[in-house]
Amino acid sequence: MKVLITSIFVIGLICLFSCRPDPNRELTSGELILVDSLYAKSADSIRILADSMCARMQESVFQNAVDSIIEVRVNEILALRQI
Repeated sequence: MKVLITSIFVIGLICLFSCRPDPNRELTSGELILVDSLYAKSADSIRILADSMCARMQESVFQNAVDSIIEVRVNEILALRQI
């Protein structure tokens, strides 16, 4: 029983101290240059991917909107013919 209580206490302390926020860290100039170069290298490929995804999405949304408008107009015409 004493071992169980001690184990729970130790696990509780580990959990308590593991949840502390990290201290503020400053990047060195070499790390800042590395981060900047990695961002610049990947930003172009991400921008190209995002633009192509946006273009595809715009085409499908536009086509769905056109189809919906045509369907509404056809239903309006059919409703007028029945009057």
